[in-house]
Amino acid sequence: MATSAPPPNTGPRNIPSITLASIRARFQSLDSRIKYLEKNRFPIPTQMHEIANAPQVQMAQPGHAPVLSPIGGAPTGTFQPSPVLATMLFHQPGSLVPATSDPFHARYACNIVGVAADLATYGSGDVVFDILVNGSSIQTVTMTSDATGFIPVTSHTALNPYTDLVAIETTGVGSGSSGLVVHVELAVDVNKPPS
Repeated sequence: MATSAPPPNTGPRNIPSITLASIRARFQSLDSRIKYLEKNRFPIPTQMHEIANAPQVQMAQPGHAPVLSPIGGAPTGTFQPSPVLATMLFHQPGSLVPATSDPFHARYACNIVGVAADLATYGSGDVVFDILVNGSSIQTVTMTSDATGFIPVTSHTALNPYTDLVAIETTGVGSGSSGLVVHVELAVDVNKPPS
């Protein structure tokens, strides 16, 4: 003799209607849960001054940042220098004119460690631009050809996340030059953390 579960209900089903109000309520519920999780995030991000082995990390090459080193799948609590390929990209297409770019902000505490620029077409006369942080120039770059290569920013200006604004201002455009692209290179300098 075999046993089996009772047969499924085959009668009419009542499916509640989906309204705009119910969808809105669901989105508000999900949004409040996400905000709660972000506010109570664990672990709390480690600040640069809290790193135990900061003296070893400060020997990192330009363009490197401290990254938590996992061993055996678990964090050891020590940081190792790792390359960071983070840049802010500014572009002025077409013929160059004196202008200031839209500002960008960093999404993490970092430093401006260098800049590199390229021109689609180099005409005659130098192209000069300033790197601005919150409206103040931190370095002036003079381009005498169609590319600069990497130029270190010796001040390693610190950027507070979501607060400090970086922009590029062209002050000298020569004649016949076009298509300026500027990469502002970001990394972390433990000796100059943001205030």
